[in-house]
Amino acid sequence: MPAPSRRWLFVLLLAVVAAGFVCYGVRSRSGPGFADRFGLQRELAARDRNDTELERRRQIGLNRNLAKDKVVREVLAGRLTLAEAAVCFRNVEEESPMTWGPLRIAGWTGEDERLCRDVTERAHNWLAENLPEVVAQIDARLKAELQQLRGPDGVVRLPD
Repeated sequence: MPAPSRRWLFVLLLAVVAAGFVCYGVRSRSGPGFADRFGLQRELAARDRNDTELERRRQIGLNRNLAKDKVVREVLAGRLTLAEAAVCFRNVEEESPMTWGPLRIAGWTGEDERLCRDVTERAHNWLAENLPEVVAQIDARLKAELQQLRGPDGVVRLPD
């Protein structure tokens, strides 16, 4: 008697699994059900918020880059010193903070040097692309200005 009951149990289990696959296939092909529509609406609303946030972040980044590029052009034209340009960079970053990226600690000892190096790197890149014959000359000028900003303790400090 134990052998036939095991067969029936196996057949019953097989029928349940087959029915599950059939129901799953019908449900997945029919698209979202009534209950799923509210979830779909929430997902679309979240996607719109994400798109709006991404656009806001893109605009902030674009505005910051445009402002910094303008400052670099002033440095290359000789109308701003490295220190003045770094202060302008600091002002741009404070006016339009990028709160979603890595946290920058304002006032740490390397912050002023980071700003100066950002200016020199952008100036170097622009010159390398547009006026490669003067790259060495301008790089040397900016490096000398950076050394003048360094205090006796080796820390770069910008004027306020």
